[in-house]
Amino acid sequence: MRQFRRRREGATDYRKRLALLKSGEARAVVRVTNRQVLIQLIRFAKQGDEVVAAVSSQQLGALGWKGSGTSIPAAYLSGLLAARSAQAAGETRAVLDIGRVTPTPGGRVFAVLKGLVDGGLEVPHSDTLYPGEERIRGEHISKATAKQVEKVSAFFRLPEPQTQPPRSLQPRRAVGAHRPAGIHFAAAATALTVRAFALRGGRR
Repeated sequence: MRQFRRRREGATDYRKRLALLKSGEARAVVRVTNRQVLIQLIRFAKQGDEVVAAVSSQQLGALGWKGSGTSIPAAYLSGLLAARSAQAAGETRAVLDIGRVTPTPGGRVFAVLKGLVDGGLEVPHSDTLYPGEERIRGEHISKATAKQVEKVSAFFRLPEPQTQPPRSLQPRRAVGAHRPAGIHFAAAATALTVRAFALRGGRR
């Protein structure tokens, strides 16, 4: 029997993909590389998957994050940012798609999940999968990391300012595979950068 190339290579579990698609919800696709955490909110369409929002942990630098882009705190903060981006794109619900990664309770993909939920996105889940609060806050890494997590998290609680930050502080447009023309990186990331700019008193 002929098989799809990605199935032969073990890159895609099509049974799991079909189950996610049957939910009718957007997929919150989480992938962790050696350098960053990538999150895309994807909707199925006949002409191909549509990426309606995309976030990389590297974008946290615009909010003052100086730590690793693959740590549990960075994964959590990226989830917060992705939730805001999804909401800005009009999405309020999603199902988690971690691909062929073996689900390990307390792992980085579930730190992203907690960020998505804390950010206001409705995602079916169990709280028992989350990392401990001390790991989310980065206390297991260092006191300096914990302070950074608190600082970046504060941007999500600030009121929206009316001024725009300099272009150098605005996040780059995210790039997604199969992204159709006309879909841009959700405005939430820019809004959060605006908040960071306001908190700094307009200083670069």
